[in-house]
Amino acid sequence: MEKLSLSSLTLAALKRHITLTEKTGIHHDWLNTDQTEISEREQRYIDDLQQALKSIQVHLLNEATLWCKAIYP
Repeated sequence: MEKLSLSSLTLAALKRHITLTEKTGIHHDWLNTDQTEISEREQRYIDDLQQALKSIQVHLLNEATLWCKAIYP
């Protein structure tokens, strides 16, 4: 088995070992946002969340706080 050194790794060397195959036609319902309907309550929540995030200096947050305030909701 050939050992690859990260410092000397090239695209050509990777191509000798890796074959990537892209599958088309994968459908996820959550990607179809054109047909997604949200209630007024949900829209108010989204608007409030956006306003809160605009006033936070996100670059000062640690990763856990960022996930808690911005990503999970």
